[in-house]
Amino acid sequence: MKLRKFCSKCGASIEKDEDLYPGFLCQNCYGKEEIKINFPQKIQLRQCYLCSAISLRIDDKYLDWQYLPEGEIEMDFLSGLIYESLIFPIEDRYQIHCSLFIPHNISFSQEKNIILHIESRNKEDVLVNNTQLEIQMKKIQCPYCAQKSGGRFDAIIQIRIQHPRDNPMLQIILDEIHHIEFDEHQKNLSFFITKVEWTKNGFDLKISNNAMTRALVHRLRSKFPFEIKFSKRLMGIDHETGTRLYRQSTLLRLIPVRKNDLLLFDGYKYQVKNITHNKVILTSLPGKKVKQLNFDQFQKKKWNLIENEKELE
Repeated sequence: MKLRKFCSKCGASIEKDEDLYPGFLCQNCYGKEEIKINFPQKIQLRQCYLCSAISLRIDDKYLDWQYLPEGEIEMDFLSGLIYESLIFPIEDRYQIHCSLFIPHNISFSQEKNIILHIESRNKEDVLVNNTQLEIQMKKIQCPYCAQKSGGRFDAIIQIRIQHPRDNPMLQIILDEIHHIEFDEHQKNLSFFITKVEWTKNGFDLKISNNAMTRALVHRLRSKFPFEIKFSKRLMGIDHETGTRLYRQSTLLRLIPVRKNDLLLFDGYKYQVKNITHNKVILTSLPGKKVKQLNFDQFQKKKWNLIENEKELE
């Protein structure tokens, strides 16, 4: 037996679910009923004073930190945040349509609070609510800048060279690393490099997390011929779960040969024909026999770089 539904105000029978309006009202009563919308009591626009990232706080709800997209107007950016986090849920809950009005001349760097208006209309386009909300402007340090300035890191990448002639490559590699860091940080604010420490044959990178490490290693290996080694170090134990906590270290060692280099490899003379993503391809001299070795195999063999072609005679 199907249960019948009735309007909670006038008692009229409601046959179809789509005719049931919020508050268990029929269409007529819903149009006359005053809709009481629970708007937030406190809205804050928080901006990091170091990196300028933005986050909204709506009552006790904290939205993710993000950057203003390049070329986007601040008013449009704020409007999108308000619609996504506040207006769309209200429209779904009360079956109404809301219009947002924000001043055109706002700036996230301003100290004066932002006043916005929200008009709410029901399905019959009757105005049921007109609310003014104040957004408080607040300058704070975002958690990612706090972690970076505090020296927080979860992983290490070691960049090393093996031949003095590759010394100039270290700055080229570091410049590329900073470029990658900028790109990845724009996508995810938790991706950053805390510190660069120079060593005798390269430098160490203190990385915010393992996901950033994977992104960095993947992009570096697509541009430079690195041999890669992984290791991890026990840092402690989580006292709540009993899980062992490790810090991952990744060694990126630059292959010390270049295309057309001449080598004495395993006692024989070779020329480097090519270097791919993970292989060194050698051509024997004078027989033109081709030998392909992955980076790990190549590093384990005995070889010497012939820097003067007269050594071949």
